[in-house]
Amino acid sequence: MKQRFLSIILVSILILSGVSITGCDREVEPPISQDKAWFGFLFFFDARIIVDGEVVMAPAQGLFLQRVISRVSPNGSYFDPSYTELIFVHSAEEAEGFPDNVIVAWPSEVVPYFLPGLNEAVMKDEADIAEFFNNSSRSSSERDVICLEDFGLSYPLTIEDFVDNWEGIYRLWRILMLGEQGRIEGVVRSEYNRLVREWQAERQAEREREEYDEA
Repeated sequence: MKQRFLSIILVSILILSGVSITGCDREVEPPISQDKAWFGFLFFFDARIIVDGEVVMAPAQGLFLQRVISRVSPNGSYFDPSYTELIFVHSAEEAEGFPDNVIVAWPSEVVPYFLPGLNEAVMKDEADIAEFFNNSSRSSSERDVICLEDFGLSYPLTIEDFVDNWEGIYRLWRILMLGEQGRIEGVVRSEYNRLVREWQAERQAEREREEYDEA
């Protein structure tokens, strides 16, 4: 699983850094914000995208990268300029009814696991920050105390903020110390792996029930 995660990150870096996977440079202005697309991947959003007339559900991380980012990045191997909007909504139910040119994404059930760490980070005072920085093994710059009003946010942060003010959340994330990001990501990745195992077990149980019914 760790190797798969590293492979996903490597591919995403290649796509978003402008490295042409196909070997030819495309001088195309992306119609969809690359920051917004990356935000959806980084924070484990699910997505709904129409591919060749078919509705494709792109779950967090792996398929979000393959189905969404590769199609909205000009240097992605499957870049498709016909997609002109990426809209964030609050749930899968709200994602219905959009035209084919719109990619719709929403917070997956993994996203709530970001909140405890983020809310803890924004409450740190100068002494807390200095102590964390001194004890962190990650190379990073010590940050200032966070004023959430500077990001258009208020305490406590909620799932709704990831949709209604994703830019504020994204700016907030980028000023955290690497050690803070790493600690939050560790918790989220652990929960994600647990959920993946549960999903796999459910699918296996469903296949076994189908095989039993056919027998």
